[in-house]
Amino acid sequence: MPEAGGVVFGITRKSLEGEVIRACPHCGGPGIYRDDVRTIREWPGCFSNEKAGQAVGDVCPNCKKKRLPNEKRGELTASMPLWIWNCILAAKWLVVSLKNLTT
Repeated sequence: MPEAGGVVFGITRKSLEGEVIRACPHCGGPGIYRDDVRTIREWPGCFSNEKAGQAVGDVCPNCKKKRLPNEKRGELTASMPLWIWNCILAAKWLVVSLKNLTT
């Protein structure tokens, strides 16, 4: 059985991104679908077992009026700075490219 020569990079980057989802300014309905008793009672249009936890979108499903847009906050924190990660990816690309040229 022939041996496969490979390069393994065991470095990963984890990051946390944020988004603000506001309640409806007209009826006060949550900005996400929920599957609890309070939502059934106060905002029945925002109740869904299948979509629980998902954003409702541009139009409130409860009062059918336009909602404020969600505010993307971008990357809040990461395991390493993005510029270091890009340097690692460039080095990986270089090693893999050189390996492919020699074979």
